Amino acid sequence: MTALPPLRLQSLPRWCQERPSRLEKVTAKMRITITKDGHDSRSNPQLPNGSRRERFVASMQPVKDGKCLYCRFVNQDPDESLQNLEIAEIKLYMEWFLDNANILKLQAFRVAMRFWRTMFWQTTNKQLDTLLIKEMSNYTDSVLITEYGLSESERPKPALCVDDLLLILHHHWSLDTNTYPTERQRVQQALIILLLVSTASRPGAVVECSGYRGSNQALKYKNVRLLLVADPLNPSRSVLLMEVSLTLYKGRRTKEEPTIFVFYEHDSLIFCPVLHFLALALKDDAFESEHVRCLEDIYGFHIPKPKTSLQLCWKESMKDVPIFRQAEQMLEGTCTSSTRALPYDTFLRHLSRLGKSAGFRDPLTPYCLRRGTGNAVNDVATTAERNKIMGHSRAEIYDRYYVSQYAKKDIQAAYLGTPSKNALIGLVSHMNITRDPRAPTHLNKQQVTLCYNSEEVKVLEEEHNNTKQQIMAEYGSVKDAAGSDIYTRHQKLIAQIASEKARQRRLLEAELRTEYFNTIDTLEIN
Repeated sequence: MTALPPLRLQSLPRWCQERPSRLEKVTAKMRITITKDGHDSRSNPQLPNGSRRERFVASMQPVKDGKCLYCRFVNQDPDESLQNLEIAEIKLYMEWFLDNANILKLQAFRVAMRFWRTMFWQTTNKQLDTLLIKEMSNYTDSVLITEYGLSESERPKPALCVDDLLLILHHHWSLDTNTYPTERQRVQQALIILLLVSTASRPGAVVECSGYRGSNQALKYKNVRLLLVADPLNPSRSVLLMEVSLTLYKGRRTKEEPTIFVFYEHDSLIFCPVLHFLALALKDDAFESEHVRCLEDIYGFHIPKPKTSLQLCWKESMKDVPIFRQAEQMLEGTCTSSTRALPYDTFLRHLSRLGKSAGFRDPLTPYCLRRGTGNAVNDVATTAERNKIMGHSRAEIYDRYYVSQYAKKDIQAAYLGTPSKNALIGLVSHMNITRDPRAPTHLNKQQVTLCYNSEEVKVLEEEHNNTKQQIMAEYGSVKDAAGSDIYTRHQKLIAQIASEKARQRRLLEAELRTEYFNTIDTLEIN
């Protein structure tokens, strides 16, 4: 196939030459969101609990929905458009996609095109021609980056060190004024953080992953073993060991081979995952023995000879119960579910809120925890051991995504031949180096009103009002229109308005925090 020259706007149809205004982009974004089947192509669909193939097909549905919208826009058949593709048609689609999607980063656009190529392979049962892939990459680099202002910058990669962890946990237990649905959620949050920093795992290994929503797959009591053993330094004293088997790793959830981590009682109670876990297990009455009802009972047992350990077993009814569970509303009030695993979204929301409340400038995410642990493990483990702990299939993954952006060694001292000050150098890489608990964490009423009156929200509200008027004219009331296409559209618009308002609030809040951290040092100096 002969490569075509780069496609310029002058050679495109008129509808491609006219760049949409901001208002038109908002409307276009709204159109790309809702498909004829009622799918939300911008959200993460709830994946079925079936085979891996079924989940893969479901994950490709939003890409297919976007392709169908494009084909309707240019009056093409979706299936026929993928046959005998020419580079000119692909370039048209790439520009249309950027016109209608809220893509600002080059890396995000490359990921979107990779998903599109996967959809092409799934639909046609053949790989996209390598020459076409190369042409797509060249067109992106030579034209689209400049034309659409795609940012090539990478996000900061903050890593949580032990000092940062201490500040977060201290704030969590002593200073945080935010409330949780139940106080069990507060204990769960602390234990999840401790497990993640102690295992370098992704949250999906211990809570319900967003990609498996509704599956109830999470760390369960059967994955934890508690052993009472004699202290090697003081044989007359018994200590607890906690053995945690993690199997829910990214890309290999169906494999039975676990990675087993062993935890011991830490001298600092705030860092002790065993103590946190015992609090949850005792609250759940999960122990099989009727003589285990409090901590005093556990430490009152003696290990019978000739055994060297004593296992604290679980009730049969508790083995398949998730350890971390979500809160739910009941008639008597808010309580913790007896069976439903804690969703990742809930954990992430509490973690992000905790980071803001503690005054960290960079957003506190699970990858901050994972990067911090990965950097620590890299200093003490071999490459093979590090890959095993972090669940990586090859060493290049760590080198590309987890290596700290800071030089951890004192290069100045190495060159000058003076004693190194690595501890001083390391301070700069700590997340708490810019920490300021005074930074704004919430919007006031005037700021919230400003968000709700934004241009994007007004566009959606205007279309919602027009849709409601059509419903009232045809059916008399919104309730009577239930089941019709226009009713579905009406409900989708309500959800979109709420989503856009939340997005505007997040943007303004981030803008205010950035402005605060950029100006506070100079203000204090002056």
